[in-house]
Amino acid sequence: DQFSVPQKQVHILELIMSFYTQALAVIKAGAPLVKVTELPVRNEIVRAKSRIANEQVEELSTIAHHLDEQMAELSRTYRKDAAI
Repeated sequence: DQFSVPQKQVHILELIMSFYTQALAVIKAGAPLVKVTELPVRNEIVRAKSRIANEQVEELSTIAHHLDEQMAELSRTYRKDAAI
């Protein structure tokens, strides 16, 4: 995107890759794909390019934190289900 600074582009790409990697692990652990796609952080990532200004790139760290929290919660939920 010619309107986003490179730092912002890199952070968004890192978010997308982190989402993919964590989603793959959670799905392999037994979580349904629909549960992963329903996570609120997914929409945060999709909207990050237009919602976060070039001068506010540090806000992407907040989204990364939300991603880690929500994936961890989903992982705990399905790890518990597997133990039953």
